[in-house]
Amino acid sequence: MRILVRLGLPILLVSGIAGVAGADAVKATPERLEFEYKADVAMPHAALWARVLKPSTWWSNDHTYSGKAANMKLTAKAGGCWCETWPGGDVEHGRVIYLSPGKAIRIESALGPLQEMGVSGVLAISVEPGAESGHSKLALSYKVSGASTLKLDTLSSIVDRVIGEQFATLSKAP
Repeated sequence: MRILVRLGLPILLVSGIAGVAGADAVKATPERLEFEYKADVAMPHAALWARVLKPSTWWSNDHTYSGKAANMKLTAKAGGCWCETWPGGDVEHGRVIYLSPGKAIRIESALGPLQEMGVSGVLAISVEPGAESGHSKLALSYKVSGASTLKLDTLSSIVDRVIGEQFATLSKAP
């Protein structure tokens, strides 16, 4: 899937994403979507945490407004912006609402086309030392809610693919 911006309007193009696993748990109703992803990552805790705070290293270019994840910055503090800035535009993907350094971050975020639907979303990421030396436990959840007339359940597979792709990249050792 790719989010393109034409005349300021995001458009979804759906395509198969080979090798992207779906969420470990999914709840989809007309007014709510919930996704949970978990992985053991062959990466030391501090290195994975640093990567979490740099979405430009794991977010796909295909799911940006500018076409370049390198344009994304995350200010890791309460109220901090997860923003994308490029010549001719900028967008706030989310705002940090909780930060426990080295452990967890929650970002209020209605991503991509969900933004203009008037929904609420929270992306939560946590990192813990793994059971094996040099490994970490990574968990990501994304919860979206809105009016039942939006029929969010019809978007479940699309959102799962997009968030699942980002999680797959984040959970791979660089």
